[in-house]
Amino acid sequence: MHPRIGTRKRHRRTPFNVLQSSETNQNRWRSIDPRKSMFSSSWRCSCSHRGHCDLFQEPPNGFPYIPGGDISGVVVESDIKSRFKEGDEVMAMFELPRPLNGLSEFISVKEQLVEFTPKQGATLVEASALPSSALSALLAVKRHVKMGDRVLVLGGSGGVGTFLIQIAKNSNAFVAATSTDTELLATLGADKVINYQVSNWWEDEELLSSDPFDLIVDLAVGRDAWVKAKQSKLLKTSGQFLAFTSDTPLLEIHTYWQALKIVGRYEWRMMTTRLSPFSPRYFWHNGLGVNPGLLAEVAKMVEDGSVKVVLDRDSPLPFM
Repeated sequence: MHPRIGTRKRHRRTPFNVLQSSETNQNRWRSIDPRKSMFSSSWRCSCSHRGHCDLFQEPPNGFPYIPGGDISGVVVESDIKSRFKEGDEVMAMFELPRPLNGLSEFISVKEQLVEFTPKQGATLVEASALPSSALSALLAVKRHVKMGDRVLVLGGSGGVGTFLIQIAKNSNAFVAATSTDTELLATLGADKVINYQVSNWWEDEELLSSDPFDLIVDLAVGRDAWVKAKQSKLLKTSGQFLAFTSDTPLLEIHTYWQALKIVGRYEWRMMTTRLSPFSPRYFWHNGLGVNPGLLAEVAKMVEDGSVKVVLDRDSPLPFM
């Protein structure tokens, strides 16, 4: 049976199914029926909905096309073999390669993409913001941040950025970040916030007069940030540049040839910087794979208060 999740609108919540692969490895599934509460989306999702990356993100089975990524909800029915039971509050990450069906009445997800929501520290609505964004931030810190590192986050007030700042600070890192929402990032623990509409981070006198960074994380700019990081000497020669974005803000992929050229550029940049002793290392972040136990670790950080969820204050949706 193919996995599916079902929902019926009720007080802005809807039921959905979560399915898990059976122990026989014969492509069978066992199901859970949760009531959906909330889904998570981003401006990059809206870019894909416009067809900018239709090679990979167009509707796999044609229309109807139902957008929406990560979700949270309440289990209303489950298989006896599932670890999720009726009444459990859960959150789920969308299945790669595309965010789909978060707004649907019925949606399908594998149980390996599902985790219990935090017992405290986040509402059911806030929990839907955790799976992809917090998971990506946690993986980035685990892979690239050491205790006491100096970290610069470009675009710190988005979904990944708000989590990354908090998790990096938990590693006793010095964290600087760029954003127009300077007050928000200060409350999240950022040691220095640069309003990029007022000044350029690569020309900031305080940063230039301090020790260079061990890590620069690009969540918003593209290739120009990599160029500026090297030219300004703000990144150590032994440091790392971690790119979450494409070289251009609005990535377009309509053919396999375009996809190969884009991947080839990143691979070439990573290989050449790895071989050069005179250049910082370049990395292209891949943080959306399923990592057993990491979503539970994210929930634990929210429960103990070391990480808090930030929702967009300007959302047009009524439940925000």
